[in-house]
Formats: sequence, structure tokens, C-alpha cells
Amino acid sequence: MNEALYIAASGMTSVQRMLDGATHNTVNAETPGYQKHQIVLKNFGAVLDQADARQGLVTADEVIAFEQGEFRTASNPLALALQGDGFLVVRPPGPTAEVAYTRNGDLALNANGELITRAGYHVLSAEEKPITLSAVEGPVTINKDGTIMQGAEEKGVLQVVDFPPEIRDTLVPVGETLFRTTDTYRPTLTDGATTVEQGFLEYPKAAGVKGLINMLMANKNYEAMQKAIRSIDSVNENLLRNTQ
Repeated sequence: MNEALYIAASGMTSVQRMLDGATHNTVNAETPGYQKHQIVLKNFGAVLDQADARQGLVTADEVIAFEQGEFRTASNPLALALQGDGFLVVRPPGPTAEVAYTRNGDLALNANGELITRAGYHVLSAEEKPITLSAVEGPVTINKDGTIMQGAEEKGVLQVVDFPPEIRDTLVPVGETLFRTTDTYRPTLTDGATTVEQGFLEYPKAAGVKGLINMLMANKNYEAMQKAIRSIDSVNENLLRNTQ
């Protein structure tokens, strides 16, 4: 294949990934606990050592841009937001299910009175157990340290954990707001570095506006590369015609 066409085609593939990421961010702009997906383009110099393998002279890597979102007041009395870098530990129903991590604090109770996420995952306590609340014992108070009180009775302490940056950057998304580790690594408790704010939900900052802007930019870049391919094709056609 003509090298110029190969470069332009690899660029179009990378820009398509940018468009997909921007669309994903825009769609989830109102999803509590969502962490924006960021597409990082690598230029010719960054991938020059890979060019002989024909892996593309323009490449794109997708990363999760973990950052503190903005808090909004929630009507759900069990809603909570995390101030800091920590995550809630959650687990699907079943004794052997693998734990996951989330910053989505839009919580509810199941039929058994267990605290769950909207996806049905149990929210785990510091003792690695589901947290059960009563439907008749009155309002629930969630303290900044994660202690859950109902009346004068302590119902459990939320397991809020943190990852060192090098591990957090390797977390694998398994849902819109759920993550798992790539191995058996288990994070440590935050020990107060992250506080729990009851009555709020965390939303990604300006995800909708930035997503739309990035979508427009990606579309323009894609169109520019299409034009470049058409121009290259026209030049090649003229060269073939002149050599005949």
C-alpha cells in the first residue's frame, strides 16, 4: 500500500476512536460517578520505532481520566458522593462473585434491605459483608467516615478504598461506572483520605460540553483525512496515467 495512504488511514482509525470516546462521554454526562474516557493520540515521532512493524504511524490510546467531579444535591436519602480519590467496594450477588469498584453513590435497598447500587451490586462494609438496613427504624445517616447509622444503631462502615496512581491507571472498566483490577491486587482503606458526603451525587465535570466539542473536532479531522486520501489517490492516478 502507498505509505501516504497508510499514514492517512491509520490517522482516520485513531480519529474514529476519538469520536467514539467523545460520544461515550457525552452520553454519560448525567451518569453519577462516571469517569471520562480520554483518547490520547500519538504522533509520528512517538511511534516511529514501531513504523517498521506497520502498526500505524498515527495511533490512539484510551485512558480513564480519573478526576474529582462536581457535586449535585440528590433527592435520594441514600445517595452519597466521595470527596477524594477513593472508591466504594461492591460485589454482585453470589458468594464467589468478583468485587468491583465504583464512585457511583446512587444507592438503594433491595427486597432484603441490603444496600445496593442501581445495577444490583451489594455495597460492602469494611468487614467485606453486605450492609443491611431496616425499613422501619427511621432515617439513615451516613457520616463522613462512612459509618452508617440508623437511629442510635450502627449498621456498618462503608469500605472506601484507594489505589496508588500506577495501579489506578490500570483499572479496567466493566460498566459505565464499575472498574476491576487486572490482577489479584486489593487496594487499601483510605483511612480518612476520602470522605463521604451524604445527600449528593458526583457527576463528571463539563462532560457534555467537552464531549460535543471533541465530537466536532474529530469530525473535522476525519473529513480532512478523507480529503487527503482523495488527493493522494488523485496524484497516484495521474502518475499512473503519465507513465503509460
